[in-house]
Amino acid sequence: MIPVEFVLAVMEIEAWFLAEASHFPRIDSAITVPEIISKLGFDPSVDDMRQRAWPAEDMRACYAIGGKLYEKGRAENTVNALAYDRIYLETRSKFGHLDRLLTSLESFLEI
Repeated sequence: MIPVEFVLAVMEIEAWFLAEASHFPRIDSAITVPEIISKLGFDPSVDDMRQRAWPAEDMRACYAIGGKLYEKGRAENTVNALAYDRIYLETRSKFGHLDRLLTSLESFLEI
């Protein structure tokens, strides 16, 4: 029998995307951490993205720096641009639900 586990992270997924800040220049070269700091007043690479009130809005604002759109539910470009090694090795330690999800996957895959 395969155990079933639900990991719900409703607003947190965009916070995960924000924290994996290396993906922004892969969306558009104009979207850099220094530009985000300058234009939006926060540093996604070091600030606690769990504290952002509206992470999806922050994603939209970051993408707008490069003239791009971020649409919740249509994040294929974002997902393709993410550095999964960074998410696995670095970002997971910042987010309890992400760590729980990855731990659950590791357990299922017996890594």
